Amino acid sequence: MRKLQPGRFENVTEGLPKYLVTTKKSQLQIKTYQQTLQQRVIDGLRSLEAQAEHINQLSADLEEAMFELKAIASEVNKDLRTIQATTKPFPRQQQQLPEICQYWKTSVPHVGQKPSGALVLTTRQIDLFKAEREAALIAKELRQKATRKRR
Repeated sequence: MRKLQPGRFENVTEGLPKYLVTTKKSQLQIKTYQQTLQQRVIDGLRSLEAQAEHINQLSADLEEAMFELKAIASEVNKDLRTIQATTKPFPRQQQQLPEICQYWKTSVPHVGQKPSGALVLTTRQIDLFKAEREAALIAKELRQKATRKRR
């Protein structure tokens, strides 16, 4: 038997019938192509998952930045009203300054996943006033408890 030489595929098939050599080569090519495709799919799925996570992280960062914007605007509004109150101390018809920032319904991108595994690019609503509503509800409940105790 001859020794195999690396990189010399032709030598391995010497002496085999032509139809076997052709079949073996095409089967090897098909297998290699399928393996390449499978690896590309695996790599693509990993990239897809990483990109979906990246989008969701950017959305979380964007949501946080929106809340920071709202907090800054709230402080600026308070300061503007203080300035207005000190410069015009008792006007008959004190005009209220408009809010420095208006808030409309807003959302951020979100990548979710169906039970089938398919990814879905959609949006997620951001409720910029949820904390205020919850705080008002808690305050109301505490006031009600306090009035019940006094009775």
